[in-house]
Amino acid sequence: MVRLPDEPSATEPKVQEEPEKKSGMSRARDRLSKNLSIAMPVKPPESATKKIDKIFRTLKPGESINNTYNFEEEIYSGGCKGRVLVAKRKTDGQEVVVKIRAKQNNRMNERNWRTIMAQMHGISTSDHVLGFSEIVEGENEFFAAWLRACKRLRRI
Repeated sequence: MVRLPDEPSATEPKVQEEPEKKSGMSRARDRLSKNLSIAMPVKPPESATKKIDKIFRTLKPGESINNTYNFEEEIYSGGCKGRVLVAKRKTDGQEVVVKIRAKQNNRMNERNWRTIMAQMHGISTSDHVLGFSEIVEGENEFFAAWLRACKRLRRI
């Protein structure tokens, strides 16, 4: 038996027609339209305000900075902007330097200062930055406490 060329053979595999070739953009859209998800046990990032709140300690009503530090001499005066004093921490007698910064009425300036101090707290582990031990927020001022590097700077 001779097979005619226009008759398909029962034993011959059927050739599937190739789907229409799509352009590159169309294929990309098809891939992007699929719903994909990845499950990873990752803790969600903390908001910036939560991080800043952990760095700043707020004085409770009736509490004073004098409950934490014994202030000694003033080593710098910046006028109405603030001053720097030598103090001893009452808990362990560690000598520290405390910068006292008056709060301002401008909330944007206060927010910027808080952000900068939070960034400094982040780099305080560097060998080139003397880290501060704490920042305390009072009703009318901020107190930033650093470990004292040396008692006296030499003049050249």
